[in-house]
Amino acid sequence: MHTSRDVALPQAHDWHRLPGLMMAIGRDARLLAVNEPLAACTGWHRDAAADGEAWLDRLSAPSRRELLKALDHLDTADRFRLELQFRRPGGEVGWLECDARWNRDTELCLCALHDVSARKRTELALREQTTQLRVLADNVPALIAYYEQQGFRCTFANRHYASALAGPPRTSSAAPRPRSSASAAGNRSAPTSSGWSRPAPRCPTSAN
Repeated sequence: MHTSRDVALPQAHDWHRLPGLMMAIGRDARLLAVNEPLAACTGWHRDAAADGEAWLDRLSAPSRRELLKALDHLDTADRFRLELQFRRPGGEVGWLECDARWNRDTELCLCALHDVSARKRTELALREQTTQLRVLADNVPALIAYYEQQGFRCTFANRHYASALAGPPRTSSAAPRPRSSASAAGNRSAPTSSGWSRPAPRCPTSAN
């Protein structure tokens, strides 16, 4: 257990002995104690031993603001949960989910954390891949839209498809029937040749 100074930790719960990631911070956001698993994950034990405030510099600016805001409202909300983005000593970025509770007797904020770095990296990679696919679809000289098989809901349309459907809808006895859940049509007149029985579905585009 690494501590920045002697603090009255709640020994009754032995929270610092748990295998999970745990820390204790003061109301002023000073890092007062870090258990071994969290020290190994973040390297914050060095900061706790030397300067209890230096760990804040490793948090991203939005995470730091959210944490300080939560600590400012402990009188009305003694529990809070947030996500902290931080930088490890070697420069690698990580993310922690923080579930914190204010202990009025000891005046400590006890935090249980979970490393969600792998999940966040996967989400960011998928988001980047989606962006690249949308850019590619927008530059293909064809009408491209993606529909859910259930409910015929449009989830994406490239700019050519969106432009083709931008005019006022016509009325007809039959609605267009896509060939599949993902359709690509080179014939620009296809969506409007028979008209629409209802307003064309509003599809998300790369501009949205």
